[in-house]
Amino acid sequence: MIHYQNFQRILDREQVILTDNNLQFSGDSGWYENEVYHARRFSSIKLDILSGTITSLEERLWWLSHPNVYITEKILEEVKRFTYVISNKLISLNRPERLSSPSRQRDYQHRHKTLDGHDSHEGSGHGRSDYESSGQRQLMESIGFLYKEIVRISKKSIFKPARRGVLISLENVVETITAHTAAKFDFYDFCANSENTAKKYEDLHADEQLVATALYISLVDMTSNCIVTKDRDIRKILVNILNYLSHAETMEANHILSALIEKPISVYFELDIGRPVCVFDTFKPKESKSAYISPISPIPAEVDKSLRGEIATLLHDILSH
Repeated sequence: MIHYQNFQRILDREQVILTDNNLQFSGDSGWYENEVYHARRFSSIKLDILSGTITSLEERLWWLSHPNVYITEKILEEVKRFTYVISNKLISLNRPERLSSPSRQRDYQHRHKTLDGHDSHEGSGHGRSDYESSGQRQLMESIGFLYKEIVRISKKSIFKPARRGVLISLENVVETITAHTAAKFDFYDFCANSENTAKKYEDLHADEQLVATALYISLVDMTSNCIVTKDRDIRKILVNILNYLSHAETMEANHILSALIEKPISVYFELDIGRPVCVFDTFKPKESKSAYISPISPIPAEVDKSLRGEIATLLHDILSH
């Protein structure tokens, strides 16, 4: 089922939309990790899973094509990273099966001889029909193509700040507070013993950049905006930023909190496939579906002192233009 209408409401309501890389418009959200990651042959992948994934990717292209939908540079890097994963998987699945023993070689040769004794590989591109399905191969190739299209469209949708230095300073503040308030949940550490867990990659801090960009749009561009994501960490990161500012009790922190009420940031979380719901709003944080989250442990005094200085300098830079 296509869920365009749920996302269309956000498009109609929000002026600026920052989108995450993990939205699942339809299909199976675990299609790669559960179905493709361990596959050694195309034929072992379910056709309906791949078909549903193609539909979801086509819907994502529709979403990215709107002029008020933006992504950040690090979100684009995540998309590129997964596009590379898909390309490598296609290469792996297209390789002939490795034959490690003479008995397996004889069995393989026997399977691929025709009745007249000629190798069925000769003169045909379908010599491994016993081991793979052309249908699955075509769908996987379509998925690879669609990811490349998403990368191409995403490059046109990157948010480009007029004052890049301010955005970088905001990222530093967000990363520091996030690192000391345990806002991010490491899925890979949680699933360290799971055979279904795909390879862990270096954290690009894309979540922090996404939140910092939302803050930039609100504070510098003075424009209300929202983040649409399937990542629970996004809400926690933003809430912990507000929590820190509310406890700082400085003129700079209070000014930022007031600005975020005047030009609020909303967070839409995809509760179910194709069903994003607003779970937080800086205009009315206490009325949102999540209250402030207190830091698990106090931020060290030297870090807190440095943060206060960075925030004061940051606000001065914002107000000086």
